[in-house]
Amino acid sequence: MNDAEHRQLRDLLGAFTLGHLDPDNAAALQAHLDGCGTCRGDLEEIAPLATALRGVDPARLGDVGAPSPELGQRIFDEVSEQRSQRDHSRSAGRAVVGAVAAAALVAAFLLGVRVDDATNDQARPPAKTPPVEAISVQTPGVGIDASAGLVAHTWGTEVKLEATGLRDGATYRAWFTDTDGVRTTAGTFLGTGGDAVRCSLNAALLRPAATDLTITDVSGSVVMTADLT
Repeated sequence: MNDAEHRQLRDLLGAFTLGHLDPDNAAALQAHLDGCGTCRGDLEEIAPLATALRGVDPARLGDVGAPSPELGQRIFDEVSEQRSQRDHSRSAGRAVVGAVAAAALVAAFLLGVRVDDATNDQARPPAKTPPVEAISVQTPGVGIDASAGLVAHTWGTEVKLEATGLRDGATYRAWFTDTDGVRTTAGTFLGTGGDAVRCSLNAALLRPAATDLTITDVSGSVVMTADLT
C-alpha cells in the first residue's frame, strides 16, 4: 500500500467512528485497522469526540443563525496547515482529529445543540401545567367586563386576567390582601379601551394566604374585586 492509499483510508476514520461509512468502505477500513497500529491509535484519539456527537439530543435542537460562508474553508485550511507543518507519520492523524473536532463545532454552530451526558439516556417527563383556579370578578365600574383565574406557584400566586372597558392608556394596579389584612402588589397594567386586556400578574404571596384580589386605578378607586376565601 502506497502513501496516498494509506492517507485515503486514514481520512475515512472520522466517518467510520460516527457510523457514516457505506458497508464496502467500512469493511475495507476495518481490514486495514486489523493490521495498522498507527491508524488504530488515531481511531482511539477521535473516539471521545465521536461519542460526544452521538450524545446530541435532537429534541433540544434550536434555530440559530447561519455560519459564515468562509467557515468551511477555514476549517480545511487549518487541516492543510497542520499537515504541512508536522512530520508525515503524524500529520494525517492530526488532520483527522481536527476534522472531527471541526465537525462538532459546525454541528453546534448550525443547530444550537446541547450535548448531554452520554450515560443519561432516560427520557425527561413532560412538565406539568399547573391548574388555573377560576374566580368570580366583581366590577363596580360601568361598562367594565372581566374574568380571571389564579395559578398557585411555589414562589407565589399568578393572576390571569382578561378585561374590557378599561380606560385606554390608564394605569391599573392589582393587589392581594392576606389573612392579616396586609396588601401585596401583583403588578400594574394599562387599559386598552374597547379592546380586551389579557395579562398575567404575579405576587409574592402564596395562594392559601390570599383572601381577596383588588384592582384599582391611579386614584385608588376600586374597579374590580374578587373574594378568594
